[in-house]
Amino acid sequence: MGRKRRENTDASIDGDAEPPIPNLTFPAQVFDLAFHPTKDILAVGLLTGHLACYRYSDGATSELYNVKQHKKSCRSIGFSHDGTGLYSASKDKSLLLTDVETGKVLGRKKDAHESPVNILLTLSETMIATGDDDGTVKLWDTRTFRSSTSSSANPATPSSDALTVYKDNDDFISSMHYVEHKKHLIVTGGDGFLSVFDIRKPTILARSDNQEDELLCVTVVKGFRKAVVGTQSGVLDLFTYGRWGDVSDRFPGHPGSIDCITSLSDDCIVTGCSDGIIRILSILPNKLLGVVGAHDDGFGVERLRVDHSGRLMATTSVDEEVRFWDVGWIVDGEGDEDGDDDEDEDSDEGKEGVEGEDTAGVKADYGDDAREGAGSDSDDESDLASEGFEDIEDESSEPSDGEPEGGSGLAMAERSDSSYSDSEEDDAGAPSSATKDGTPAQPPPSGNTKPKPIPKPSPLVNRPPPSDGSDSDSDNGPAGKKKRKRKRAKNVGVDRMVGGKRVKKGGGKGGGFYDGLL
Repeated sequence: MGRKRRENTDASIDGDAEPPIPNLTFPAQVFDLAFHPTKDILAVGLLTGHLACYRYSDGATSELYNVKQHKKSCRSIGFSHDGTGLYSASKDKSLLLTDVETGKVLGRKKDAHESPVNILLTLSETMIATGDDDGTVKLWDTRTFRSSTSSSANPATPSSDALTVYKDNDDFISSMHYVEHKKHLIVTGGDGFLSVFDIRKPTILARSDNQEDELLCVTVVKGFRKAVVGTQSGVLDLFTYGRWGDVSDRFPGHPGSIDCITSLSDDCIVTGCSDGIIRILSILPNKLLGVVGAHDDGFGVERLRVDHSGRLMATTSVDEEVRFWDVGWIVDGEGDEDGDDDEDEDSDEGKEGVEGEDTAGVKADYGDDAREGAGSDSDDESDLASEGFEDIEDESSEPSDGEPEGGSGLAMAERSDSSYSDSEEDDAGAPSSATKDGTPAQPPPSGNTKPKPIPKPSPLVNRPPPSDGSDSDSDNGPAGKKKRKRKRAKNVGVDRMVGGKRVKKGGGKGGGFYDGLL
């Protein structure tokens, strides 16, 4: 639309700058909103069952219509691909097709689900997907939405004509994301499972392990290589596309639940949190870049959408308002940066953030080290400073049931690496008396002290042989411990088990140990 780019000022970060379009206020809570695929039109679904459409331009909005279409709340809406129709789903279990320009009902499916419908997503010109409070997902042929009203003379289309019905989730369906070129529908739910469906097949394609957390929203980035999932606990779960068993990485830091998410580019996402703050984040490397703004009084961000230009974002909360934000400066900044695809860049670059931002409030939530790449390539968990990060660190250091004493997860992987490196030096032959640069080697630590797993120690290069033969054959003493460590390293090999999962040595490209899950 050619909007003038807004300068990145402190006021814009604090959410006090004048919005590009005046905020819309409603008499009831806004449940969902959607932008037209090609025109400057915004649709809104309300708690009262009303459906409203607005035409917007720079600095102004005009109402097209505001009509009551459902008996109960209108929970989810979506435009058809050609933009002529608007689909809506309701707590009254019905689906509706409305003419965008006039507000006239074009078709209705009464009792489309056995329980209230929670989410709706347009897949193609002739297909939509819906999910309900009981975990059922249905695919619909939109050409069956033909009857205009529900009456004895002209009944609504029966709900038994769904193309496909999936009943693989046990709790409410929270969000969906469609990958068109693969025909894959990614579904998250309150039962802690991420499910993937090939819409051409009648059965589920893949399902993750139970994440023991409510999965609330999902998007796909990094050239369709990573799926990013927002959770109730405030952690972003990263799944490698095609390896849906468990997460490949986790990005903590949000102080509350992540209720909505969208991607601005292949490397940058925006999240809406229950603390009311709209955050900009980089994915792989995982860094907090800044803040778009916030809703008043800490009301959580329930929905966020970006328009067809990619430069205007709208959000809604329980404060009965739709707020507009200029995100063009983020898109422009992404395009000006070099090396966006370099996942191995130093974590120190995260200190720069977005030029000109006031990030004092951000640091309070994430800690200084969160802006330096927390949850990305760095293996040093001790650098996580904020309370949210400290909780993650404590959990990783405690051994879980059924795991060897002395730690589990990432900490155990660190110890395995250090043991593996030491054993390779022992197997190579006699120890060297000098380092690679020719300087005398430092003597090894005395006693049976093991190297700390975090941070990783440098390999010992001057390890003396056992003092006597009895120690070398015994299971006690320093030599016996070194012998057991060497055996354990040989047994581990290139692939090792971490927390009951097989992990490649060294992790994935991003450097995290979970990136190499098989």
